[in-house]
Amino acid sequence: MVLHRLLQILFRHPQVGPQLIQRLSETRPIRAAARLVAYGYLRGRHAIEQQVPTQRPINVDRFKRTLYEELRKGLKDLEKNRKK
Repeated sequence: MVLHRLLQILFRHPQVGPQLIQRLSETRPIRAAARLVAYGYLRGRHAIEQQVPTQRPINVDRFKRTLYEELRKGLKDLEKNRKK
């Protein structure tokens, strides 16, 4: 709790904060963590981009067909209920 408050004060200080952040960003553990996060993000984005073009047209066509069929069934049921 005390350490958290102390770091918060240091990071918000206009003269010390930017220098402290710059020095921390140049350390080996922080750079390694940033590389790992960037690698995971880019790998996930690439995997998603590879899957989207092959799956999208099939799903859109099926969705449109199903929606059209369900609307037709719903309208027929509505007409039957009105006649009764």
